[in-house]
Amino acid sequence: MRPSLVLFFLLMSLQLLFSRAAALDEPSGVTAPASGSPVESFFFGMHETNAAKHGWPSVRFGTLRIWDVYPHTNWRDLNTARGVYDWTNLDNVVNLARSHGVDLVYTFGRTPAWASSHRAEAKMQDSIGARYRPANQQYWKDFVIAISARYAGKIKYWELWNEPNAANFWAESPEQMVAMARDAYPIIKSSDPGAMVLTPAPQGSNAYKWMDMYLSAGGDAYADVVAFHGYLGSSNGVSNPPENIVTLIAHMKSVMSHHSQDSKELWDTEHSWGNDEHLTDQDQQAAWLARHIILSWSGGVARSIWYCWDNDRFGTLWNKNADSITPAGIAYREVYNWLVGGTTGSPCSMASDSTWKCSLTRPHGYIAEIVWNSLASTWYTPARKFTRYRDLNGNYFNVKGAIQIGSKPVLLENQDRQ
Repeated sequence: MRPSLVLFFLLMSLQLLFSRAAALDEPSGVTAPASGSPVESFFFGMHETNAAKHGWPSVRFGTLRIWDVYPHTNWRDLNTARGVYDWTNLDNVVNLARSHGVDLVYTFGRTPAWASSHRAEAKMQDSIGARYRPANQQYWKDFVIAISARYAGKIKYWELWNEPNAANFWAESPEQMVAMARDAYPIIKSSDPGAMVLTPAPQGSNAYKWMDMYLSAGGDAYADVVAFHGYLGSSNGVSNPPENIVTLIAHMKSVMSHHSQDSKELWDTEHSWGNDEHLTDQDQQAAWLARHIILSWSGGVARSIWYCWDNDRFGTLWNKNADSITPAGIAYREVYNWLVGGTTGSPCSMASDSTWKCSLTRPHGYIAEIVWNSLASTWYTPARKFTRYRDLNGNYFNVKGAIQIGSKPVLLENQDRQ
């Protein structure tokens, strides 16, 4: 080949390499346009650790993810030896959830000690052996066959693994996770052609990097939905701001676009501010929750599943000691009421003073605007069409000029919802 042609192809290769890196690291725009369809109840999801003991959550939601449930429902708990299954715990969860009319997501994870490719470690510390692939792939296939057949028509959504980019949940490569997906996907579809399979859900601000490797290894062929966990971490012991979800969503969508997965929905199947010690002020917990959910909806996330209703240390919405809902739980209830049935035509936007605005419409001429300021308490003058506003406690106030806004979003309305 002539030197000039060699140089040409070398330059073209470098251009493609750098443009791909830019696509992953510098997503275009602040966030993708939200869907023009009304928000459905199933956008709002929840985790609950022990419904049998604590009762069903008092807030409305449309999706329940089965993970960290007690009594336990992981692979290692349901499949205690080869060919031996105890479905009691999962039956109870499924029956309870179905009685409340919610969609179910079952998340695979935690390899049984007897099946682990690292059995010696599994015997010493179960959480170590549980993060490895099985010693024999047939063990995995057998479990997927058994569980998908038993719950066909009851569990519609199957998430292929929990947080595979976290070493405590998966110590193998993305390629080995693709091998697990390659086996599971056709089995689930054979058991229930109407079932939907989610990718494994990586967590944190770098979730998109693991997803890029997974899709590059062929994982796109074995999923109907792309999943991630919208945890945003903490800095100096304080939860990072919920507005960071905007960048993470943009990164995830950039990866999906790069791999021609734009037609698939993006689900955030687990998120919260994290450890309650990183956000101790209950008013700020309510503000954080509301902003994360609102911006996820604005960014085009199809389902947003909170963690957790009754965990007393992580994203707590219900205080089991006081048997009462927390301010963040009340905020969840109110944001559900604000959004479900509403439609937006454009994403939320931020002004130079860090004031965020999100527009919302409903039938019969209803117009609303959600506003907050992520940095400070400030005065905001609503458009004259807005006659009142609601806060995260469910109170409403008449608008008589400028109103004071801060970290807790408020809903401006021109009329009652009908």
